[in-house]
Amino acid sequence: MRAPTALAAVCPFLAGPDGEYRAASPARDHRCGAVDPPERRPAEKQQQLCLRTRHFECPAFVAATAPGVALTSSRPVPRS
Repeated sequence: MRAPTALAAVCPFLAGPDGEYRAASPARDHRCGAVDPPERRPAEKQQQLCLRTRHFECPAFVAATAPGVALTSSRPVPRS
């Protein structure tokens, strides 16, 4: 999978601690910004859910993207 294609499958809420980057492979520093405050996710969960299009099935993603849910100031704004 090429890098742009791989990153397109990555959950937009998955980011580094500063919210400035995300990788297409599991990273110790990745945080889930769909919850407040952002939490680390185990590498296995990143590989099975966050780094695939399956992130649409994640309860945190579903809750964070529900109609009427506002992003908090500590939550990174998802990038597509």
